[in-house]
Amino acid sequence: MIPAPQPKILLSIKATDTTIIHRGGLTGLWMSLKVLEKKYPNPTKRPGNVTWNLTATSISLDWQGEDFPVLNWLIQQCFQNKKSQQRAIFDVQDFTITPQAIKDYQFICQQFAKNSIFKEEKKSFIVKINLIRSIIANNLALNLPWWTDFWESIYEANPLGDIEEQLAFNRKGLCAMIEQDTELEIYQNFIRAFHEALRKIYAKTYDEKKSKKENQSRIEKKYESIRSELTRCYDQQSLEDVISDLISRAGWNGELRKIWTPILPLIFQDIFWQKTRNLALIALASYQPQ
Repeated sequence: MIPAPQPKILLSIKATDTTIIHRGGLTGLWMSLKVLEKKYPNPTKRPGNVTWNLTATSISLDWQGEDFPVLNWLIQQCFQNKKSQQRAIFDVQDFTITPQAIKDYQFICQQFAKNSIFKEEKKSFIVKINLIRSIIANNLALNLPWWTDFWESIYEANPLGDIEEQLAFNRKGLCAMIEQDTELEIYQNFIRAFHEALRKIYAKTYDEKKSKKENQSRIEKKYESIRSELTRCYDQQSLEDVISDLISRAGWNGELRKIWTPILPLIFQDIFWQKTRNLALIALASYQPQ
């Protein structure tokens, strides 16, 4: 069986990188395309014989020939539809964004790279999504802590399969978010202690007799092993076992010794276990091996 050709553009409100703001834009595009279906029912009357398929959750577009005439025509038509004040009834979600969320969003705009658009040789476009920036922005729009469900959002829906590249690319931004979050001092202490444990464990993994590439591979395997252990935690006891084992394997931890009293509830109180697992995974993702 020959697979069906992929459309040149496919947009879905279910994609993990789609924020509330994106959904609003997709709604407007969906409505404009419905109007254009009636205005230009015959695709041959449209540039590039452009066609589209609209579902309740997605928009796909395909055309022939050059991209610019088609995209330029679509943009102009969409703006004309807006100006003519054609309306439709659709669900609207009201939400209030706090001043702190706006401040945090401005900060991530400075620290994280924007989405990028590339053009391939075959004259099709590729949109490179900064998935981590999108997840943080969406949490801020919902007035949630920026790291809410951070790890689950990344690993449960990563359409490009490039999560390691995403984490490496955004590591400095993640560290900056952790350091600037003044409301999370106790969590910052936990992350610093976790970073110190990772530093010791990675140092024990390093072998002077091995090449730089081989040592990098050994550290990556250790990273994946720790990540796997944390993601498999399913309750308070399993998380306690993993973190306690990690700390004991690391050995002396100066950061933990300085601030162990205030962070104990994060590890040993049942009401915190899922939050603590998320913080541990963020600490793992944001640590840069020396």
